[in-house]
Amino acid sequence: MSLKNYHQLIDAICELTMLPDPASLYEVANISVQNVNFSLLYKENPAYGDVQIYCGFGPLPKQQREPVLQRLLETNLYLSTGPGTPTLAYNPETGQVVLVCSLPLDVLGAQQLLDMLGYLAHMAKQWQSNYFLGNEGAQAQGQNNQLAPTTQRNFNTADQR
Repeated sequence: MSLKNYHQLIDAICELTMLPDPASLYEVANISVQNVNFSLLYKENPAYGDVQIYCGFGPLPKQQREPVLQRLLETNLYLSTGPGTPTLAYNPETGQVVLVCSLPLDVLGAQQLLDMLGYLAHMAKQWQSNYFLGNEGAQAQGQNNQLAPTTQRNFNTADQR
């Protein structure tokens, strides 16, 4: 029953965003919101199931890594308010910072999820502009623009069609 709830959520998201072929997104829904990459996956739980959300924040800077990593840990402390809260992590395979959270399907509608993805996309763009360091982060961003391109998967489903 819970997997059916997840499929219904993906169907509703595709209807709202005019993405074709929702069934192709059932296993992993790779989408882009405001040019920020997201992956949505189904996660089994005894009740209604959960949707696991991965939001790509981008690579760590080459310079000022220690203060950036410290700020990520501090941010995790403030985000940690209970079950289902987002967590910032580093994926060593991709070299990317990722925000991860899991939400129960029984309290989540498609529009609510899209609104949340929009908020998370805004948060990712803030991190990309200053690494949550304020003016200190501008220096790291200037140096980060000199990074070689990363091997990041293209999550924009519109481009894959």
